[in-house]
Amino acid sequence: MKKHYLIISCLFLVLAGSYLFGMLKVAGAPGFPLDDSWIHLQFAKNLITGNGFSYNADIPVNGSTSPLWTLLLAGAWGIIPSYFAAAVVLGVLFSVLTCIYSYKIAQTITKENNYPLLAGMLVAVTPPLAWAALSGMEPPLYAFLALAGIYFHITFRGKSDWRQYAATSTFALTAVARPECLILFPIAVIDNFITRRLVDDGNKRELIKKSLLHAAVFLIILIPYAVFNYTLSGSPVPTSFSAKVGNRGIVDLIAHGNIRNLTIIVYYVFQNYHDLIKSCVENNFILSLFFIIGFIALLFAPFREGSSHRSFILPLVLILQPLAMAVVTPFEGILIQNQRYITHFMPLLVIIELYGLFTLPDVIRGLFKLSSQKRGPVSIPGSMSIAVLLLIFIVSFKVQFFARFSDAKPKSLQYAYNVKNINEMQVRIGKWINENTDKNAVIAANDIGAIAFFGNRRIIDTVGLVTPEIIPYLRKGPDRQKGLLEYLELKRPDYLVIFPNWYPMIAARSDLFEKVYSVRLKDNITAGGREMVVYRTIRAGSFQNKP
Repeated sequence: MKKHYLIISCLFLVLAGSYLFGMLKVAGAPGFPLDDSWIHLQFAKNLITGNGFSYNADIPVNGSTSPLWTLLLAGAWGIIPSYFAAAVVLGVLFSVLTCIYSYKIAQTITKENNYPLLAGMLVAVTPPLAWAALSGMEPPLYAFLALAGIYFHITFRGKSDWRQYAATSTFALTAVARPECLILFPIAVIDNFITRRLVDDGNKRELIKKSLLHAAVFLIILIPYAVFNYTLSGSPVPTSFSAKVGNRGIVDLIAHGNIRNLTIIVYYVFQNYHDLIKSCVENNFILSLFFIIGFIALLFAPFREGSSHRSFILPLVLILQPLAMAVVTPFEGILIQNQRYITHFMPLLVIIELYGLFTLPDVIRGLFKLSSQKRGPVSIPGSMSIAVLLLIFIVSFKVQFFARFSDAKPKSLQYAYNVKNINEMQVRIGKWINENTDKNAVIAANDIGAIAFFGNRRIIDTVGLVTPEIIPYLRKGPDRQKGLLEYLELKRPDYLVIFPNWYPMIAARSDLFEKVYSVRLKDNITAGGREMVVYRTIRAGSFQNKP
């Protein structure tokens, strides 16, 4: 087993190393593929310099959607002098652990024909894990915690000692790493009831008592996190989460009777399932052909005699979490930013798809009523299986490093250009602000990561991720620009840094804002606009009157 862990780890390290080499070659300097990466680092910087959990020093705010990642990043940066190295080491570590727990979950299904090893290796080479590992963000952390929780749930669910709480505790930590993963614990509870009904036939009353006890443990772990959020913003979730979701989900529908949200929710239900299928095909179209067979076969796995995989949690997660995300957090689909919000889905899909390939011969024999001396859950004919597996690995590497069938860049080159774009735009503007503005200047910006980190100025976030008081202004009417302009008049920042295509009405107000600096990208595949502009506020201007 340790030998298998080593093989999987080395394979991933080689892949991540090649991503880093390509990034340095294209971008010319280390960096991160999204501006959000710098948001975590800004929080981490304030933590390790004694300014608390704040974005603007000494002003507490719960603007990190993944506070667990932020805390770990600050801790790693306190040990490793380089912030880039600290982020990469953490990302790679949790990505390797994600691969290993994929292996361990696969082991609960079957150990035959090196299925767990192949599953771990395929997870290591399948997008989007390498991108996530080097992103400086939380996807590797919550993916590892989600898979560890699933493994503990499958393995320790019947235990009566402390191990029975391993899954519950891990799912609670997963929610602190990524709020959408809050649904994993309820899914585990649902799985327990389904398994009791269909497989175990245990005591229902005892299961209810046990579920309530686990719910209490889950809440005890999460209550400090919720209290922290509520104390700072009046909401149990981070302000960054509220700002992105806005008033589109089920919560606003219930609270304010916004019937329009029903249409939005229904749209995203179909969109999320469509995106899930699309992610299968984009990650490895050959492997995706076996998803349906693997999904159905996994539904029957708990009924196999002697099976250690007495659970339906893998298919339940893929069915229920996209649904929950559509209902509670309908926001731009689930594929945005290299599947950043569903990184833990990829290992589950690979495990299921590979299981479909391994069970295909038995399905064929069953359909044609062919006999075989060896019949079982996994029995692949040698030469054909080796050829198919080889083709699957070739496709995985092709998606990562070579031209794709569409016009999109291969994943490694996408990552390199993501970093290049952020370095050339947000990082450059942040450094310009640091060198060309007064140290007491206040900067209002729609991309706040690198601008805050390198600019070292007080920030007003025009989107509301770390400036929660702006959110009511943005929700005053259908035109968010009017609400933003009202807030800017109230606060009068010294500079405004925005994408003009996001705020065309505000960008046109030459009586209020004077253009002093801009950056335009020639090869943009990352930023929200090709051009970002720095405006100086004209103090004599009236924010209410049009020019």
